[in-house]
Amino acid sequence: MSAPVAIVRSVTEPDPVLPSLDLVLDVVRASREERRGHFDALDTKAGVVLGFAGVLVTLSPSIHGASRHVGASLAGCSAMLALVAAWPRSFDLLQHFRAYVAERPEASKLVLVDVLDFMEGRTDKIIKLKGWFLRFSLLLMAAAVAVMAAGAATMK
Repeated sequence: MSAPVAIVRSVTEPDPVLPSLDLVLDVVRASREERRGHFDALDTKAGVVLGFAGVLVTLSPSIHGASRHVGASLAGCSAMLALVAAWPRSFDLLQHFRAYVAERPEASKLVLVDVLDFMEGRTDKIIKLKGWFLRFSLLLMAAAVAVMAAGAATMK
């Protein structure tokens, strides 16, 4: 998808008849809210993994042997990936829209739809990346739990 500026019509042109612009804007806004909810869910899951990794690392001194070090290392790596997945993001909508604030409402609305559509494509890529980091973090956490549980089971 190209940058919003490339897909926006010139605001000096007369207003085209766009009877469905409000409908399209509502759909794009609803889609954006859905993605925002997905972002929040991924951040929440990453926070849980991060907390659980902290618990495992804290409990690791009670386990003896190599499983202590391997399990704590896996939990630490899991925590780092969860932290990357939960890293704050910023989407400044107004940086793309400032120049159109003083324009006619229909022209500004058209630019807003284009910008939101552009940002939706960018957001999808970030959601996929965050999901990948979170999945890998969960795999490492499962391995850490298994190693530490095996180490705890073999203690005398």
